[in-house]
Amino acid sequence: MKKLTILPVIALILGVMTMMTSFSKNKNLDSVTGVIELYGNEPFSYPCIKDGEGKIYTIIASDEVIKDILKNPGYKMTFNGHIQQGISEEAEIDGKKFVHNASKNGFFEVESFSVIK
Repeated sequence: MKKLTILPVIALILGVMTMMTSFSKNKNLDSVTGVIELYGNEPFSYPCIKDGEGKIYTIIASDEVIKDILKNPGYKMTFNGHIQQGISEEAEIDGKKFVHNASKNGFFEVESFSVIK
């Protein structure tokens, strides 16, 4: 009889582990290397990444991360995160509104960045 009580416990553990891994954030990050350019008019300017191929992505990040990124004007930088294409020009992502700030190649959600000097 003990075999019958162990099997449901094992099935429950495997089910919980499967659910935990399916809800974890996707670790496959996109990488873009480029420079920061500001678009729009003050006080409504917004930072974008322009890569070597001429693709332009609007940056999605917390205000603190954007301030850190803007401390490195003119430097080539590598950004890791997620490219989000096909978002309308009036998007709300993670509680932050991006109205008419969509660049031609979409948004780039920055998870980390580094400066190439």
